[in-house]
Order: sequence, then C-alpha cells, then structure tokens
Amino acid sequence: VAAVHVRGGVVTPAFESLVNPGRSIPGHITALTGISNAMVADAPRFEDIAGELGAHLAGRVFVAHNAAFDWGFLEAEFGRIASGALTGLVPSRLCTVRLARRFLRHLPRRNLDAVCWHYGVGNNGRHRAAGARSSTKTRSPGLSPSQTTSLSREQERPMPMAWVIGCPSR
Repeated sequence: VAAVHVRGGVVTPAFESLVNPGRSIPGHITALTGISNAMVADAPRFEDIAGELGAHLAGRVFVAHNAAFDWGFLEAEFGRIASGALTGLVPSRLCTVRLARRFLRHLPRRNLDAVCWHYGVGNNGRHRAAGARSSTKTRSPGLSPSQTTSLSREQERPMPMAWVIGCPSR
C-alpha cells in the first residue's frame, strides 16, 4: 500500500509498505504485481501499519484509479480493527476511472496505463502501489487545471488529497 499527499500541485510521498497478507499469494497475483510470498514474509501485517496509514488519510480526499476497488480492500482491513474506521477518517473519494470516462471519452481505453500514456506520464511498476504512485502528477489524471479549480470551488476550499494505491492483504 502506498499514499502520497497532493496539495497546491505538489506531490509528496507520505507512506509506503508491503503488507504481509497472512496467507499465500496466488500465482496469478504474483504474475500481475510481481509481489511474491518471499517479499512479504517479513513485511508488517495491516494492523501494524493501520495507525500510520490512517494518519496520512485523515481529513483528506481519497483518490485512486478505480477507487471502489482500493477502498473496498482498505475498508475491510480497517474494519477488522475498528468498525467504520476508514469512513470516519476520509471525508470523500475521487475515482480517476470515473473522471477518465467523463473527460477522456475520446480514448479507446481509460485504464491507468492509457491515461498515463495520454498525459505522457510514466507508470513504473504497473499494478504496484509505488509504481502507480510514481505516475501521480501535479493534478489528478483526466482533470485540466480549470476543472481542478472548479472542483475546489465546489468544495468551498481546496481539500488536501491523499492518492492511495492499495493491494489486498487478505
């Protein structure tokens, strides 16, 4: 799991950790992510990093490409520790897949690779938290500066954002 803070167009790394899922990683997941059982054998369990990760998410907008997917995993993990913990920390979510579908209709595909390619942004480490994190630009993919300003006005003040990329831990 990895998180960056985006504020005023500045991207700041905030948190990154492999997570020991407490079970074997299926072969197709290792093939997709490059994360092996050996890599997570000595990694902390989610409950060991939840406090630090939660501190980086608190009061921020949760932004992810296919946010519902990442949110679901994180919500389940935080829920194992305290019911409703994630929902209580994060005021709102922003899904860049939905933004891409709305603002990048001319693209034949709107997955993270396609959006990164469209904006000329590298995505090193596809399907890896740190790799996707490195593709974060000074604004969310699919938003022009005027759209970013418009969103901020609708919220009455610019919200600090936490771009979070999660991997299932169970």
